Formats: sequence, structure tokens, C-alpha cells
Amino acid sequence: MVPQKRRRGEEGTDTEPASVEALRQENEELREERDRSREEVEGLKLRIAKLEAGCKTPQEEDEEVKLPTEMWAIIAGKIKENDVCSFALVSKQLREAQVLAGRKLATRPRRKNKNGGFTVTYFTEDWCAYWSRKFSLHHTNPELIKRVLCVAACDGYLQVFEKYWSQGPQEKLSKLWDEGTCGWAAFGGQLEVLKWLQAKGCPWGIRTCSLAAQRGHLEVLQWMRGQDPPCPWNSDVCYWAASKGHLDVLRWAKRQGCPWGERLVCAAAKNGHLKVLNWLIKEGYPYNKDMCREAAANGGERARKVLEWLDE
Repeated sequence: MVPQKRRRGEEGTDTEPASVEALRQENEELREERDRSREEVEGLKLRIAKLEAGCKTPQEEDEEVKLPTEMWAIIAGKIKENDVCSFALVSKQLREAQVLAGRKLATRPRRKNKNGGFTVTYFTEDWCAYWSRKFSLHHTNPELIKRVLCVAACDGYLQVFEKYWSQGPQEKLSKLWDEGTCGWAAFGGQLEVLKWLQAKGCPWGIRTCSLAAQRGHLEVLQWMRGQDPPCPWNSDVCYWAASKGHLDVLRWAKRQGCPWGERLVCAAAKNGHLKVLNWLIKEGYPYNKDMCREAAANGGERARKVLEWLDE
């Protein structure tokens, strides 16, 4: 008997179970390989982005900082005073540790002090050198580099200027040529830095002399006025000298013909500088006792002796 032929569509319907399982396994392996490829691509993208940004990923930072915050707080309690900013800028955990250790938290090159002025402490010469070395005309925030230069000028980091700012394209050097840079050098009493800046063509302005007078830097003021042409000045020089109690600066400025202005006795009285007040009166400076007493009354405890003297 001749065997019957299978009808069309029946062939292959009873494939062995082992073959089906093999196909499923192969399909699963292909899916896994595709997923691995996608992960590798995403990883490469992340590495490229990290390299372009020049920083670590949050995951990497977490992996590197393995000590507990309490342990970092012990370390934070032992670092030098002018290193607290660098320590705080590493990570959020180190900032928390710094606060836990009772150290001041400073994260900016300039911060306001209790009198409303600015101070640039906590920033080392190495910190200024790092940002000067890293400076890129097209990538570094101009405000950041200006603050770096203010810190270097005020603290007298002459080597930073000599090493990183002596040569280069004019576009780079122009970031340095700011009246504020000379102003900060004068404010900090950094005569050698000021001389270097002037030799390189850095401009100064009418506020530069008053900033030196504000901190009582007579030698700096004398040098600036001795240049040809001299650094310009105005009555603010005498005002700040009287306000801060720098009698030697005030005497010298008067001999050099610096304008006096109209607020000197009140400035001296308000800030409790009795010696300055006495000297101004003896020198024939216009003096109104009632106005002077009112200024001293507004000076609080620091002007108490002036008030007592005025009431005698």
C-alpha cells in the first residue's frame, strides 16, 4: 500500500520540543547581547561627557569618599585655617564634616564680613596657582578668574602672577588689567605685587589710594604718589584715614596737599578715634560740637570715650 501524503500545512507542526527550546535560548542570548551593547554605548557616552566636563560623576565621587562623615569631621578639625575652602569644595560630605567640626564654611574667593566689607581669607597660594594654570580663555568663567586675581593680589602671591600671568595672548592678559586688581593689592598692603602690576601695565584708579589709606598702608600710599604720573587721589583718602584711625596716614596726606573733604571730624568721632579728632581740631579743621556729638552717639560703645570727652 502506498502511504498517504500529508496535506499542505501539516508539515512541521510536530517539531521536536528540544528544537523549540534551543531557539528560545538563542533568542534570549541575542536579547542579552543587545542589552549589553546598549549599556556599553551609554557608558561610553557618560565617559565622554565626563572627560569633556573635566569632572567625576556623582557615583564615582561616592565610591571614592568611603569614610563616614564623623571621621572626615576629625580631619576637618585639624586642617590649616587657609585650607578650609579647598576642603569644603571637594564634596557635600566634606562640607557637612567641616560644619560638624566647628570650622567656618568658606566656599567663595570673596565673602562679606560683619562690617559689610570684603575679606579674602581661607584661600591659599596653591589654590590661586591651580586656577591660574587651569585658566582657559574660552571655558573659564571670567568672574571666577577675576576673583582669583583679587585673592592673589590682596594676599601678595607674587609668584602666581610671575609664573602664570607674565606671558600669553593679550586676550588672556586683559583679564588681569583691571583697576580692581591694583586696588586689592593696595588694600592688602602688597607693595611688591603692586609694583609688578604697574610694570606690566595694569591700570589703577582714584580708589586705589583710598583703599591703601583705609588699611593704613602708608608705605604703599607713598610709593603710589611718588610715581610719574602719581596715582590719582581725592578726599576719600583723608576720610578713610580718619574713619579707621590712621593718624600717620592723615598727617602725611595733609602735608602732601590731599583734599580734606567735609566729613572728617564726624568720621573720627563716630568710630571712636579720639586722637584723630583732637589732631583735626588742633589743625583748624572746621568743627561743630553738636554734629560731632551726634555722630559719636551713633557710634555706639566704640565711641563712648569720645562722647565723654565732648561732654566735659
